[in-house]
Amino acid sequence: MNLKLIALSAISILAITGCAANSQPTNSPNQPGSSVVPTSSSSVSQGPTQKPSAEAKAAFKMIAKASCNVAQSTGVVESSGNYSQVMASSAQGYQGFVMAYLQKPNNYGVIEAITGFAACRDWYAFSMADEAGQEAAIDVTLNANDQSFTVAQTGDAGNSLFAYTVKNNLIVTSTNLEDAAAGASNLSYGTLSAEALAILKTAADKQIASQGK
Repeated sequence: MNLKLIALSAISILAITGCAANSQPTNSPNQPGSSVVPTSSSSVSQGPTQKPSAEAKAAFKMIAKASCNVAQSTGVVESSGNYSQVMASSAQGYQGFVMAYLQKPNNYGVIEAITGFAACRDWYAFSMADEAGQEAAIDVTLNANDQSFTVAQTGDAGNSLFAYTVKNNLIVTSTNLEDAAAGASNLSYGTLSAEALAILKTAADKQIASQGK
């Protein structure tokens, strides 16, 4: 995949409304499938095979923005093993909640910040840096072997190192390179299925009950 083609393709997706960045990072864990599944992908590498570049960073920034836009406007499910987390569109929200997780078999909780989602964590950092008129503290490498991206982020919230694969200019897998045991998270965009929506509703009801509402 030619990097310039990635960038040009990503620009066409950015007609989607801008990603509304939420507040501080969540301490939630990692994600069942939903109705929109992209088509054509690359496999994840275990680390960069070349140095970070401004060109790779610019291309990934557009992909990160598009991924977060689609996640917020249509929904996304991120899954890894026994863990699933969901983000609903505002139209599918429940009792004012749009984000939640399930650690099987029955550990449910709400998520309060989009930075807990692979679809949005890097775009949040990019957008906050843009608002401050600063360069985002993110280094991006396009891995020559498989065309995946390796993204190193530094900041007050800590450092992170993730590898991402991309389909149709959207992030579809996320691997924490600093936690080999975590495994890859798979992202699926679109209107939440009944199963995914049940995670949100169960977590929200639990939260409401705990607050005595």
